[in-house]
Amino acid sequence: MVSDEQRDRAQSGLTDFVGVVTERQTYRNLLYLFVTSFVGGLYFIGIFFGFFAALVLTFVLVGIPIFLVLLAGTRGAAELERQLTNRLLGTNIQSPTSGVNPLTYGWGAALRELVTADTTWKGIGFLAIKGVIAFLLPLFVLLAGVTSLALVLSPVGEPVLWEVWTIDTWIESLIAVPLGILIGLATLHALNGLARVIGSIAESLL
Repeated sequence: MVSDEQRDRAQSGLTDFVGVVTERQTYRNLLYLFVTSFVGGLYFIGIFFGFFAALVLTFVLVGIPIFLVLLAGTRGAAELERQLTNRLLGTNIQSPTSGVNPLTYGWGAALRELVTADTTWKGIGFLAIKGVIAFLLPLFVLLAGVTSLALVLSPVGEPVLWEVWTIDTWIESLIAVPLGILIGLATLHALNGLARVIGSIAESLL
């Protein structure tokens, strides 16, 4: 016999699973990840290729100012990420104290603070992580989204699902449609989980 407590727990779990489509935070998370898929690519290029170019050009001294500009740029990008994460993911990440003012303390002290501050390097670490996610995220969304959509629309067509399953009978469609909906809901939960993980990382590094 199934107890009332077990039944209530199962109903609550089902409600939470299906209710993901009605939660406002789901769409805020999706917007955050959508932005990540674009700006993350810029972070990846700027950090991995920009710093490599600066390292190579250091031998002719041109790389040093490029390196400093990149560091300053990552500080600005990290601040933008703090605001974006707070607004869309509901975090409460406080901006660090501003860097040394070169007009007050001199350019030497300002540059030293820029290079040695842990804020700079933690920010670079976060931007690098988002850069990697930006390349993997679209692949996951494409795979899960196309699969879910093909299954749901199987009654109006004859889709071939990744050359593994050809849905060409009404019985298969009866199986495919709820399976597609299930995959779609699971995808939303996975993306919500990814947004929460990125938010936690942001709280640690930003």
